[in-house]
Amino acid sequence: MSYEFWNYVDLGIVSVLYPSRADLFIETDDGSIYMPRSTNASRLVKSSDKGQSWVEINIFAEDIQGMWYDRINNFIYGIYTRSGNDRHRCFKIDIDDNDNVLSFGEWTQGTHSVASGHDIFIIGASVYCNTTNTTTNSFIKIWKYDAGWAEEASFQSSSGQVAPTPQHGVVIGTVFYFWYKNVIGGALGFMKFDSIGSTLTRIYSTGAYDLSSRVAQRALSYDGNNIIAFTLNKDADGLDYLMNWDITEGTITEVSLFDIGVMADRNTDPTDDLPFSLERAFHITDDKLYQLDKSRGTFNLISTISTDTVWIAISPHYAMNSGGDMY
Repeated sequence: MSYEFWNYVDLGIVSVLYPSRADLFIETDDGSIYMPRSTNASRLVKSSDKGQSWVEINIFAEDIQGMWYDRINNFIYGIYTRSGNDRHRCFKIDIDDNDNVLSFGEWTQGTHSVASGHDIFIIGASVYCNTTNTTTNSFIKIWKYDAGWAEEASFQSSSGQVAPTPQHGVVIGTVFYFWYKNVIGGALGFMKFDSIGSTLTRIYSTGAYDLSSRVAQRALSYDGNNIIAFTLNKDADGLDYLMNWDITEGTITEVSLFDIGVMADRNTDPTDDLPFSLERAFHITDDKLYQLDKSRGTFNLISTISTDTVWIAISPHYAMNSGGDMY
């Protein structure tokens, strides 16, 4: 396919609220935006007018750690917890029922020391979560909801209460891929949870790269074919690189130096017209916007609209900079 510039238009709207993280900036099919607030991630807000105004949907007991938009049923699922807590709670927002917030179960496990990275995701018709458990030994756990949460799979990454921190991942078919990082030691592992057989395995590990210090650069994109694209920080020079994981070959490739924040695959609409069905990305330090190339696993420049500050969030149709300007 060919690419062309799709220059964004300055909407003349300045949002007074910002998302807590780029991957939690969710655009629904009716053009509304949902996000936890940057100043308090326990407060979920919604805008129906492109960021001009916001209404508060709910205040949760703890910070929202992960969200997933179920486009088929028009629900938003979420998980909330905090560091050092042993209780995990989930919610479901019924968008068609005036954003009615429903409890989606809770469970208690051994205390985790790091809440970041706890995620919620859907495979088929089933809802899953991944969490950490730090008791005598440290585990990454996958939980499945079936009239209550039950442990589906686990992976022991270390001992002595070293807390692995799972990061937000991507669902491809029946498989969920994600990175984890040991808080002590810093080693990265690429994880694969297959819902067929409920297996959780580490398929790659490295000490040569790290997760980017910017949370906006930790999302995983999928080209719809065979490549998972993401950004890692190279230990040798401290710079961020675009990386590709070849699913068929099970190999990783360093593509190029690329200081970008990648849109999470889950936040795209695969049924939308091109180019809106493909993941976007924004440059961390200048005004460039990119789009995933499905044939090469790279990102092509699609817009250089001038912005006086850096980008902080992007969705299929909107972009926001750090000053709240909406495009």
